[in-house]
Amino acid sequence: MEQPVTPVVPADPTAPVTRVTPPEAPQHEALAHTGSDGVGYLLPSGGALLLGGVLLYRRFRLN
Repeated sequence: MEQPVTPVVPADPTAPVTRVTPPEAPQHEALAHTGSDGVGYLLPSGGALLLGGVLLYRRFRLN
């Protein structure tokens, strides 16, 4: 038959108990600023340059 387990009593029961609290989360949720704000202009301007190049090529090509 198993013997009951007695709880372990701390050596100094009057010692204060210190609890560690995790740091608070920031109040705002924001992504990092990576400098990619102007990427939305890249696709339309690239398409315009490509279309302009095609038009110039077709106009001035030698037959």
